[in-house]
Amino acid sequence: MQDEQSQPTVVGTDEISLIDIFKVLLKRKNLIILMTLACTFIALCVSFLLPRVYEITAIVSPASRPVTDERGQIVEKLLIETPLSIKESITGGSYDQALVSKLQLVEKRLPEITVVVPKDTNLVKISVKTDTPEVGVALEEELIRLLSSQQSQELHIEQQQIENLLKLHLINLQTKKSRLDLFNKQLKESRAKIDSLENVRQNKISKANDAVAVLLYSNEIKTHQLYLNALEEKIQVLSGEIAEQKIIEDQLALKKELLKPLEVVKVPTIPLKPVSPKKSLITVLGFLLGALGSVVFAFFLEFLQKAKLSGEFG
Repeated sequence: MQDEQSQPTVVGTDEISLIDIFKVLLKRKNLIILMTLACTFIALCVSFLLPRVYEITAIVSPASRPVTDERGQIVEKLLIETPLSIKESITGGSYDQALVSKLQLVEKRLPEITVVVPKDTNLVKISVKTDTPEVGVALEEELIRLLSSQQSQELHIEQQQIENLLKLHLINLQTKKSRLDLFNKQLKESRAKIDSLENVRQNKISKANDAVAVLLYSNEIKTHQLYLNALEEKIQVLSGEIAEQKIIEDQLALKKELLKPLEVVKVPTIPLKPVSPKKSLITVLGFLLGALGSVVFAFFLEFLQKAKLSGEFG
């Protein structure tokens, strides 16, 4: 007897079969359908009652200036302000006060500004999510104006420096051209003088008794020839300097043209559709939650009914 009492007893466990599950679902089908439809309808109503939020997007390209080497050759373009620096300035609130003042907004009502720098580009994407899209557009337009104004000031300094250099080179070029014109005039006069002396010397050579005069004319011609050679050398050097000045002038003009202000790649506009609420997603989630909740509630009711019939709740 003692051995029999010491042996463990096997306790039976209730198992729910698929047939039982289908019986419960079939029994409570009206409840499940009504709860599912009710949750779906509520979710749909909520999606219509939620405020519509629009995402206003603008894309800008920072201003840039060319960089030259010691010979004046353009080697690369340098951004006035890097995209990451622009992002930090905007997200850090550097323009918040100016935006609030310009748009006459309450600082706490200023929409959050999101800034993204697309990979492997020099672009800056600025986004604002708001339920008042007109304010979002005005905010981004003002922000772009502030960015452009700030970068244009630095470009203006660069442009003034280039224009001053151009003026100096233009004055220098005009001076050299005036000297070249003078040397060419003297060269022409000197050649004419040599030709005149040579004609006179030839006349004297024909006369045997004018040997001294021939010698004097020959010496004078030689002197003029030396002067002519010096003029030709000066003209050659001056022409080379003028050519170099023109190259420098062209390089400065090109550098001025390559000064690129901030460019708006995509202007901020009100989108046709809001980004939220997502009515279809909310409705589907309401349907799924309603279906799942109604099934759980159906089994809970079934459990209470069986417990009441078995007398567990008195």
